[in-house]
Amino acid sequence: MLTCRADPTDKITGFSKGADDYLTKPFNLEELKYRVEAILKRQRTPPQQQPLIFDWLAIDPVSREVNLDNQPVSLTALEFDLLYFLASHPGRAWRRAELIK
Repeated sequence: MLTCRADPTDKITGFSKGADDYLTKPFNLEELKYRVEAILKRQRTPPQQQPLIFDWLAIDPVSREVNLDNQPVSLTALEFDLLYFLASHPGRAWRRAELIK
């Protein structure tokens, strides 16, 4: 969040509503740059993640490709992330709040 509201209660509200970061105005452009880079770094798929291969389904986290019966499947970014996460953790039920986290 980029805002002029610097009160600690405003920051707490921002984070409780899902903000990844909270920066108040006026701000330093270099600080903003490093904060954005840190967030982007956390969002990247780690290279050590291996493709998940089942009898009829292949999910590649690096190329973000899914094949079902050797046919490509078109998914949105969120659909891919959910599919990969759920396939990586078989046999467990997840609450919506846990998946959002």
